[in-house]
Amino acid sequence: MYKIAEYDLVGIGRNGMGSIRCKVTGFWSGDSITLYIDRRFSTVKEPGWRITLSNSSGGRDTDEVADDLDAYKNYAAALEAMCDVGKMVRMELPKMEAAYQVQREADRQEREAQKAAEQAIIDADVPMGEVKAAMLVEEMALTGAYAHAFRRGNEYAYLVECVRREKTKYYFGGSIIAKKALIAKLAEMSTRTGIPKELKAA
Repeated sequence: MYKIAEYDLVGIGRNGMGSIRCKVTGFWSGDSITLYIDRRFSTVKEPGWRITLSNSSGGRDTDEVADDLDAYKNYAAALEAMCDVGKMVRMELPKMEAAYQVQREADRQEREAQKAAEQAIIDADVPMGEVKAAMLVEEMALTGAYAHAFRRGNEYAYLVECVRREKTKYYFGGSIIAKKALIAKLAEMSTRTGIPKELKAA
């Protein structure tokens, strides 16, 4: 006696991998015999589908089946049945490959839609421009205040600092940067970039 778990070959095809498990009566393991199915990718010399059989009894469960001979007859029958399942899967590989390709195309379209949505957010977030950037840098140099520089379409802010000593030095994200380069970088940032309101109020 044995029990082969339910499986979905189309689902395995979409995922590019999967397994079919079998519980053999008289053995502890819940997957005494497992059929592994996976699609080799382009990095492999021979792309295509691979079907392998693995068996690990987990040891005898004498409470389930007391007699070793009966238990191993179950195991032999299960092995034969799983080999038959493997041969059946092999016949269904064209259908699984078709499901795999359909899923990859759906994934590609989803990625493209996501990229388009992200780009739309970026496009809607106006850059501050060189004039405003130059004015911001000058204000920082006069007041010593720091600023937050936001990437377009993003809530992450870089810290922009102006350190006034013998020479005025500018820092962008913790790294020193020339004034001209800072203006050029800030010009590409979101128009939301600027000195925090609490510092302006002070």
